Formats: sequence, C-alpha cells, structure tokens
Amino acid sequence: MSPYNKDMFLMRQICAEMAADARGKQQKQAKNVSIESQITDARRRMLEAIRLDALKTARWTGREVFSDRVMEAISSVPRHAFIEDREPYAAYANRPAPIGFGQTISQPYIVALMSDLLDLT
Repeated sequence: MSPYNKDMFLMRQICAEMAADARGKQQKQAKNVSIESQITDARRRMLEAIRLDALKTARWTGREVFSDRVMEAISSVPRHAFIEDREPYAAYANRPAPIGFGQTISQPYIVALMSDLLDLT
C-alpha cells in the first residue's frame, strides 16, 4: 500500500470513528430529552392527581384547592433524585415511593395537604 493510500485509509478510519462518536452523543442526548419529557409529563399528572384528591377530600380537610405556593413547591421538588427506581418518572406517581433503608418519600398529596394546612404566608 502506498503512503498516500495508507493516509487515506487512516483518514477514513478517523472519520468513521468520529461519526460513530457523534451518533452515540446524539442518541444519548435524545434519550436524556426523552427522560426529561417523561418526567415533565409525570410531574404534570402528579399535580393534576393532587388537585383531584383535594376536591375529593375537601369534605374532611376543609380544602378544595391548595395554595399556588404549595403547588409550586410540590412541583419543584425533584422526587426522582430521592428514589432508586430505574424509571425516574415513576417518582411522580401520587403514592409513597421507597427511598431505601425501609423508608419512603411521602405521597405528594399528603405533603401538599400538610403544607397547605400550615397556612404559611
């Protein structure tokens, strides 16, 4: 093989490796976007479930809705950072979730109710 052909062969190899790296990075970014969108959707569903539970339990709690501040706070907590689940969006189900050592992170509705009952201003 001539030196020119060797150089061309090496250049093709380098370009192929760079293209494979770029594809891998794009796939990883797409996966991250997908997970983020799943978390966003799950968070939205969690907030809606809290709103519905508030309406259903208003007879006992005296609260048909929770304050905007409470709902914003509940929405801003990255619940997926506290659980060991392989599917981070599962952390936003309106139920307690295990966090290890026999402990759970509380059901979002209960946290919202307790926070709202504090009547903090």
